[in-house]
Amino acid sequence: VHGQAVEVFGPATQEPYVGQHVLVRCPDAALLHVFPSQLSREPAPPLLGGFTPGEQVYFTGTTETFDTGQRIVHGQAVEVFGPATQEPYVGQHVLVRCPDAALLHVFPSQLSREPAPPLLGGFTPGEQVYFTGTTETFDTGQRIVHGQA
Repeated sequence: VHGQAVEVFGPATQEPYVGQHVLVRCPDAALLHVFPSQLSREPAPPLLGGFTPGEQVYFTGTTETFDTGQRIVHGQAVEVFGPATQEPYVGQHVLVRCPDAALLHVFPSQLSREPAPPLLGGFTPGEQVYFTGTTETFDTGQRIVHGQA
């Protein structure tokens, strides 16, 4: 867990970790191989937005489905997992765990300790509804059609 105190146990003992990792003992007595760059003699800095690993928060951003099939839904409860670990997200995003166990990078501004307010009209993300407005084609080429589900 990000920020957790661990004890340096010794050099890595298994391939392919030998010469690249250090062996540490976690509070639950598990031994793990980690990169030395993932350790510090000083406490870890707080996560962006002041969040802490393990904290249960709500996603307030727009529902999104990724190329991998992973999905994060507006209003969904998620668990703060730690700092962003991949570029270009490092220093800008927080890593969260979704109910389906997906780990996703999100902006801290898309997280709230309070449940997301209801959507206008009382609609819920994922609900199937019908468009009752006038058919329209946008500059992007996207089109919405009267009566379309």
